[in-house]
Amino acid sequence: MGLANVPRMLVRDDLKSGALVAPLGFAAGPNRLVIWVAPHLSRRADTVKLVDRLTDELRTSESSSGNA
Repeated sequence: MGLANVPRMLVRDDLKSGALVAPLGFAAGPNRLVIWVAPHLSRRADTVKLVDRLTDELRTSESSSGNA
């Protein structure tokens, strides 16, 4: 037994499997993603593709996870 203060996206699979429960639900957070990329790499096609993929994944994860 224990308590954790983590973003829902980090425990989503454990919540779905029943390994973890959120008896009090989740508090709304800032929902902000910051990705730091070295300036000399920021315009590379592979860097842009990775940043876009990570951003899309976070949005999809948060919108599909509901409130618990």
